[in-house]
Amino acid sequence: MKTLTEKHKNFLNDLVAVCKKHNLSLSHEDNQGAFLIDEYKQGNIDWLMAAMVALTKEEELEEFISILPKPITCSCGNPGKVREDGCWFRVYCDDCWENE
Repeated sequence: MKTLTEKHKNFLNDLVAVCKKHNLSLSHEDNQGAFLIDEYKQGNIDWLMAAMVALTKEEELEEFISILPKPITCSCGNPGKVREDGCWFRVYCDDCWENE
């Protein structure tokens, strides 16, 4: 996880100022992964201020590889490679990747 920079903190503080100005706040919506516009609530502001900085795709890949047991193997037991599968990283051998 990346640390918030001053730029990120200023952005969040500006959002809070807009929330206060309009007496509205953003809250988390669990079913679709979006957010809701709600009446101003401190709990929503606390949630907003707990934001994390998104990793780049390269940083996500590096983090994924770092937690894999070595040697990296496919679920079939063959030596595997880390591959991007849509928005996820997965481990496949060449045969399983071709049959996927």
